[in-house]
Amino acid sequence: MVPHTIGTMLAPAFFTQLAQLAAKAGHPGLELRIATGQSVDETEWLAELWAIAHGSGDLAPFVARHGYHGPDEGELSARVWREDDGPLRAMVDRFRTQSAEQAPAAVAARREAAAADAERILLEALSPLRRPAARTLVRIVRHFLPLRESGRAAFLRAVDGARVAARTLGADLHATGVLKEPEDVFFLRLDELTGALPPGVADVVAERRARFDEYRTTRLPDAWTGSPEPLPLPEGASGTDAVALTGFAVSPGVVDGPVRVLRRAAELDQLEPGEILVCPLTDPSWSLGFVVAAGLAIDVGGPLSHGAIVAREMGLPCVINTRTGTEVLRTGDRVRLDGGAGTVTKI
Repeated sequence: MVPHTIGTMLAPAFFTQLAQLAAKAGHPGLELRIATGQSVDETEWLAELWAIAHGSGDLAPFVARHGYHGPDEGELSARVWREDDGPLRAMVDRFRTQSAEQAPAAVAARREAAAADAERILLEALSPLRRPAARTLVRIVRHFLPLRESGRAAFLRAVDGARVAARTLGADLHATGVLKEPEDVFFLRLDELTGALPPGVADVVAERRARFDEYRTTRLPDAWTGSPEPLPLPEGASGTDAVALTGFAVSPGVVDGPVRVLRRAAELDQLEPGEILVCPLTDPSWSLGFVVAAGLAIDVGGPLSHGAIVAREMGLPCVINTRTGTEVLRTGDRVRLDGGAGTVTKI
C-alpha cells in the first residue's frame, strides 16, 4: 500500500503540472503521449500471456504467478484465475487470432518511441532555460505513474491471501456442519471467525445474504452531502437514437466500430476483435480485453485511473468517465470514439 498511496497522492499533482506545461508550450494533450512507454504490471504479464498463446508455453506457471487476478478480483469472495482459469483460457484462445503487430511487446516498443518523440517536441517548444526543469518533471511523472499499478498488484495479492484463508475456514466450518455452504463464510465478520461465532449462525448468514442481494440492486450517486441515498440500478441500455457522450480524453486516437457493452470481466470472452469495449470500470483482469478491443469507453475514472494508464500503454484510444455509456449504448451500436477529444458519438 505504501508505494500505491504515495503514487496516488503525488502522480496527479505532477501530471497536472505536465499538462499545464504542454498547454503553455502550445501542445495541449501532449502529456498523454509523454506519459507512456512505461512498463507496468499489466503490460508485463500481457506480454507473457501473448507468448504463451503464440508459442508452446504452459499456462500453469503463469497462473501460479498471476492467478490472484480474475473477474471482480478486488472482491474477497470472487473466483480468481487461481481457482477458475476458464475466463483466462478463453482469452488466450482469442489472442491467437491477433496479428503480430498487436503483440504487447510490439505495442510497447511503439509507445516508447512515441513518448520519446513527444518529449522532444515539448522540449523544442520551450526556451533553453526551461528545459532542465521540464526534463525533471517528465522523469518524475514517469516514475510515479507505474507505482499506481505496482501498488495495486501488491494489495490484490494480499486480498488473495485473505481469500485463501476465508475459503479454508469456510470448508472446515461446512465440514463440521456449522455452515450450510462453504461460501457462507463470506457473510461472517473477521472477529466472528477468529473468536466466537454469532448465535444462530445460519439465520445471521441468511439475513446478511439477503441484505447483500438487496445492495446489489442499487448504486450510489456520484457525489453527495451527508448520508447518500441509494439509487436503483438501470434496468438496461436505453439505446437512444442520437447519442454523443463526453468524458476525459485519456488516450488519443480515433476509431469507428461496433460497440460491445460488458458489465463484468467474466464476460470478456464475448468481445470480438475490432469492437469498442464499453464497460462501467476496470481492474487488472479487464486488461485481457485491451489486447482485443479497438477502443475503450469507460463509465467511471480519470486520466490516472487503471483503465486510462493501461489503455495508453497499449496504444488504445480511450474515453473515460462517460458516466452513462453502459446505460445509453447497446451491443452492436456503431460509434466513433475520439480518445483525443474525449467523445463517443453514435454513427
